Parts: sequence; C-alpha cells; structure tokens
Amino acid sequence: MSDRAPTLAAPRRRFTVSGTNTGLGALLVALIVVFTLVIGENFFSTAALRSMALQMPELGILSLAMMITLLAGGLNLAIIATANLCALTMAYI
Repeated sequence: MSDRAPTLAAPRRRFTVSGTNTGLGALLVALIVVFTLVIGENFFSTAALRSMALQMPELGILSLAMMITLLAGGLNLAIIATANLCALTMAYI
C-alpha cells in the first residue's frame, strides 16, 4: 500500500476543438471575406466600427437580463419581446 492520500482533483482535460466549432469558425471567416469583397473599404471603416460600438452596449445589457432569468431556472421571453417592440417603435418614429 502506498502512504499517499487519494486526491479529489479532477483529471486535466486537453483543449480540443470539435467539428462544429471548426465549421462555425470557417463560416465566420468566409462571411468576413465575402462582406469585405462585396462592401469593400466600408466594411472596416471608422463609421462602421462606431456604429457597432453604439449598438453593442444595448445587446450586452439585454444579454445580462436574459442571463439572470435563465440562471434562476425560468425562461422569460418578455425581455426579447420588449426589446423587439422598442426597436420597431423607434424604427417607425
């Protein structure tokens, strides 16, 4: 018998990339190449990056609100419906 105490640590996992993740990564790269070829220099322009920077905080706040309801065990789609209603109202105005 060995005098070493058994450890409860989980075995280390190696980092692996599944086929699904590889396919999604290839799709993302393909879309970036296609949009760059179609739109040209406007795809990575300052105006486009500024537009994305103004839109991302709203999506982040909505994502945090959805995360709270999902972690609590409930699926509350009212947040998405409210965001869609606000977007449609603002587009109409």
